[in-house]
Amino acid sequence: MRYPTSAHFLGPPQELLTDLSPPAERVRGMKTIRQTLDRLATRFPGGPEGNRNLTAFLGVLLLMGILVEFGTLALGLEQTMPIHIAVGVALIPIVALKLASTGWRMLRYYARSPQYRAEGPPRPFLRGIAPLVVGATVALLGSGVGLVLAGPQAQFFRAVHSASFALFVLVMGAHALAHLPKLRHSAFADWASGRHAQGHALRRAVAAFGVVAGGALAVAALQSSGPWLSALQNGVGG
Repeated sequence: MRYPTSAHFLGPPQELLTDLSPPAERVRGMKTIRQTLDRLATRFPGGPEGNRNLTAFLGVLLLMGILVEFGTLALGLEQTMPIHIAVGVALIPIVALKLASTGWRMLRYYARSPQYRAEGPPRPFLRGIAPLVVGATVALLGSGVGLVLAGPQAQFFRAVHSASFALFVLVMGAHALAHLPKLRHSAFADWASGRHAQGHALRRAVAAFGVVAGGALAVAALQSSGPWLSALQNGVGG
């Protein structure tokens, strides 16, 4: 008969204790990330309010561009293709800035920034469709650029553009409706007279940069759209 040795009374093996103890490496990593983000935040002042104002204003610019694109489709691309191309490409910097703004908010929230945690988590529905919104937007704009560069005969880009457009209409419509109250209250807060959140001048400059960069891309796209314009004149590719 074997009697328990002293090792049996010392508790579970060290490996098990390591598994059960708090993940110190993860805690230290999270702390490092939070400190890095805190340092970056000093370059972009305004906190959650400023982030909300910038995101909302970029959302308004994006919504205006989308409505113009819908207008070109309603009037017929045979007559409005140059506008359709120019506006679509001009939206790329706006979309990139909006993704950066919302991504920053997400990072700050999940890195447990007290200011952003106080704002509360994203609504479950919006959190659920967010990957679809991002994926459909990137696919729509990317395939649009592909069509401009490759010309009317690029069947792959045509298929991606059509499929992503259908998904984009559904998910972006739900996204926009859910954010309408925020747009109404925050979109022009940095531009109206009166008290402004800290960093409003920088946010204005960022939005202006997005518009100017979009205009430059639109001019470049129009210079590359000759095959499309020729095809439409010949009744092909509409």
